[in-house]
Amino acid sequence: MRTKAFILGIIGFFFILSGCIWGVFSSLQESHDEMQQKQDQVATYSSRFQEAAVAVQDRRIQYIKAVVEDLFHESVMEDYALWIKELNTYQSLVDQVIETAEPLKELCIGQEYPDNKTVTSCDTYVNNYETVMNYFVKDVEQFNNFIAGYLELYGNENTQVTLYTIDSNRYSYLDINDDGIFIGKD
Repeated sequence: MRTKAFILGIIGFFFILSGCIWGVFSSLQESHDEMQQKQDQVATYSSRFQEAAVAVQDRRIQYIKAVVEDLFHESVMEDYALWIKELNTYQSLVDQVIETAEPLKELCIGQEYPDNKTVTSCDTYVNNYETVMNYFVKDVEQFNNFIAGYLELYGNENTQVTLYTIDSNRYSYLDINDDGIFIGKD
C-alpha cells in the first residue's frame, strides 16, 4: 500500500511539475507572440509614417523655393495668396504626419524591443516626427515674423495681409522622447 501511495505521489508530483513547466512555457510563448505582434505593428505603421514624412520633406523643399526664396516686401501684395496656398498645402501634409504618427507614439515611446529593425524604426520615427513638426513650426514663425515686419512698415486698415495662424496646441515645438533635444528647431 505504501509503495502504491509512493508511486502515485511521484506520478502526481510529475504531473504538477509538468503542468508548471507547461504554464511557464505557455506564458513565455504568449509574451513572445505579443512582442512579435507589436513589432509587426511598428513595421506597418512605420512604413505609412515614413511615406507621410517624406512627402512633407519634399513639400518643404517646394515651400522654400516658392515662398522663402521670394520673401521680399516688394512682392508681398503680388505673391501673398500663393504663399498662403503653399503654407496650407504644407500644413495639410503635416496633418497627415501627425495622424500616421499617433499609433507609433504608444508603440515606440518608453518601449524596448529585442529586434534591431524595430528599434531602428522607432528611432527613425522619433527623429523624423520631431524634425517635421519643428521645421513646420519654425517655418511658420519665420513667415509670420516677415509678415509682421511688413505690416509694421506698410500695413494699414486696407491691407489684406495677415499672419498665418496655426493651433499652438496641435503645432508646437516637439521633443517627443523628452531627451532635451528639439530636432529641427535650431
